[in-house]
Amino acid sequence: MPYLEELSVYDLVQYLNQQDLQPQLAVAGAVNQISQAIEAMVPRMERGGKVRVAGAGTSGRLAQLDASELPPTFGIDQDQWKTLMAGGRDAFWNAVEGAEDNVEAGFADMASQSLGADDIVIGIAASGRTPYVQGALQAAEQAGCLRIGVFCVATPSLHSLTHITIAIAVGPEPLSGSTRMLAGTAQKMVLNIISTGVMVRLGHTLHNLMIDMKPSNHKLKLRAEAIVQELLECDQSTARNLLQQHEYQIRPALIRALAGSHESENFQGSLAPLWKLRHLDGVDIPAE
Repeated sequence: MPYLEELSVYDLVQYLNQQDLQPQLAVAGAVNQISQAIEAMVPRMERGGKVRVAGAGTSGRLAQLDASELPPTFGIDQDQWKTLMAGGRDAFWNAVEGAEDNVEAGFADMASQSLGADDIVIGIAASGRTPYVQGALQAAEQAGCLRIGVFCVATPSLHSLTHITIAIAVGPEPLSGSTRMLAGTAQKMVLNIISTGVMVRLGHTLHNLMIDMKPSNHKLKLRAEAIVQELLECDQSTARNLLQQHEYQIRPALIRALAGSHESENFQGSLAPLWKLRHLDGVDIPAE
């Protein structure tokens, strides 16, 4: 391993870029465990289960980054998927390094969530032994939750507290001990795969499109129009008119189009891609 300060800027960038291949390889080696996690989470969430992710430092911030995107992207309630951070809310913006050593705080934070058997707790820790995450997993165990661990070492100490352990051993960091680098990249990849996989299996997407997206600004309203245009094979004016009738909510607009497809002359394209929606939201569209 070269000394970073002795490299030219070009060589430094090239070296760090090459190092970033390691997280992808490590995540590829954990595909079975990630798949198991998604398959275990989905039926619990279908029964109303909530997800809580516990982490400290970079791990917690990455978990919050992922969680904060889920409501606008998939239309879920904000309480359905939340992050608990060692050191509290302030630690999302400012380092509170000593907070990660507090087992009791992790236990208390998780216990305050009133969790049950259908809820899911994900403990995320690069070292695989963070005391705050340990406390959170112990509280989850007491509540009977499904427990998943995302760790960046081959043999995590917290393995015994989880039902499913996702061990993504990325190897030595290019800057020794800086887990915001390889470990952070690997954790972000795993969190993205888990959350997206769960949302897909829960039916929040159709043909790789975000049909439950919250169009909260002009850009997203245009995206909603584009999604409706693509799925209904209609023009932008038709898509906009349909969305305006449903406060720009894509799913109700699509169901309305299905319900009126036999009478309407506006939708000339095939509605076959939408047929899986015909029983959603209490709308039963008879087969042709």
